[in-house]
Amino acid sequence: MTEDHVPVDDPVKRLFDSWGLSQAERAAVVGISLAGEDTIPLRFVQRDLTNEQSTRLGDVFAIYAGLSCLFPENREIRNGWMTSPNRRFGNRRPIDVVVEDRARGLERVRAEIDRMLSG
Repeated sequence: MTEDHVPVDDPVKRLFDSWGLSQAERAAVVGISLAGEDTIPLRFVQRDLTNEQSTRLGDVFAIYAGLSCLFPENREIRNGWMTSPNRRFGNRRPIDVVVEDRARGLERVRAEIDRMLSG
């Protein structure tokens, strides 16, 4: 399998499952439209992603890594952080910030994680 054919959906699906995201939330994070479907594509590979989608997935994994550093011993907090109301986002859930503000929202959530990491 060449590098541009590496499936990226398995780790992404596992991460989204651990966060408890709906199909609509998953699609918003990745930057795709469900177009009347109720599931995101089952298989997508690195070569199929746009630059923006690749950047979004990079942000997703950075958020995951940051949460893992912040809460290494507490899986419940780590997995629930994206779907729990947060005062730093006006008591909106971080995933709502992403859904409503798209790529900019994802950047805001990542920046907040980075801020938390830096103390």
